Amino acid sequence: MDPVGHALSAYLLWTGFTRLRLGRPPTTPEAWVLALGSQLPDLVDKPLAWSLGVLPAGRSLGHSLVTAAVLLVVLRRVLPPARRRLLAPLAVGVVSHDLLDAVAPLSRGEPAYVAYLLWPLIEQPPYDPPPPLLSAFGASLLGGVSGADAAALAVVLAVWLADGAPGVPRRRDTGTE
Repeated sequence: MDPVGHALSAYLLWTGFTRLRLGRPPTTPEAWVLALGSQLPDLVDKPLAWSLGVLPAGRSLGHSLVTAAVLLVVLRRVLPPARRRLLAPLAVGVVSHDLLDAVAPLSRGEPAYVAYLLWPLIEQPPYDPPPPLLSAFGASLLGGVSGADAAALAVVLAVWLADGAPGVPRRRDTGTE
């Protein structure tokens, strides 16, 4: 899945949770942390695997549910109590990214290629040589938009606007005309 798809999917999951369980739309801090979480696995794994060669694949450390669990436990211990409420949107962003990346290999009948979910506990199969980092990113953004992608984007955009566009700074009313 591309970066935009991860962000949109995470947003739908989080806004569904906040509306159904908390009775409100996402807050701006939640939206920003959610966006970061939805990209974090690729921000960790792609450069470390493809550019620096210190990870076995572009889906390993950052895409591991083991890593996500450790990260969340450590952050819960070190963050002040007022900031801990942001761990939930971070978790939704990271875990949704990890699980959504499993859809393609599972749909192709290649369950071995979801071993990254338990890395380093489970060895991963060999991957094809990685593309240059920037060309892979550019290709995912410039590869064209399908009708289904455009429809999904329109739906999430409508939901986000209905939520009050969290994450976008508001113009403050100065009280003068």
